[in-house]
Amino acid sequence: MATKETRYYDLLGVAPTATAQEIKKGYHKMAVQWHPDKHKGDSVEAEERFKDISEAYQVLSDPELRERYDKYGEAGARPEQGFVNPTEVFGMIFGGPKFEPFFGELPLYK
Repeated sequence: MATKETRYYDLLGVAPTATAQEIKKGYHKMAVQWHPDKHKGDSVEAEERFKDISEAYQVLSDPELRERYDKYGEAGARPEQGFVNPTEVFGMIFGGPKFEPFFGELPLYK
């Protein structure tokens, strides 16, 4: 059995069972702590950490993205990667009006 990924929760300092309010509070605390303006001497590390914290909050504050993250980890939940449902891909390839004369309406694509 795979171990559940918790990196985003760890970045915000919250448990995987955290409520939306706890996630927001964790984000605020970590964003203030790691804001690049507060780390003039090592702004590169702070900037990377701040970006990671912001990405974690973006995912965990969205119920749909959070569910994907909990199921598939970062690879399935990154907003910029756009998770694609395999059924939708099948429908894009084999479904739609172009193929109805040949196959009829596919129940999988409804």
